[in-house]
Amino acid sequence: MAAYILGDLGRTDEAIALLRPRATSHFIGDVLAEMLLRRGEVDEAMAAVHGREPLEPRPDPWAGVSTD
Repeated sequence: MAAYILGDLGRTDEAIALLRPRATSHFIGDVLAEMLLRRGEVDEAMAAVHGREPLEPRPDPWAGVSTD
């Protein structure tokens, strides 16, 4: 992911700018929070985590399967 590459190059500001528009995605929100933590912005990182959309539960693959 481009944000990780930018972050590894020390271009955290650019990585954050790249991630912010899609931060409601669960995965992108986590990556954004990680980048914010690298800058020491704990409150903003927590806001990013809390601003994510909730994960949808996956269907149980064993639902309806009998063990008899």
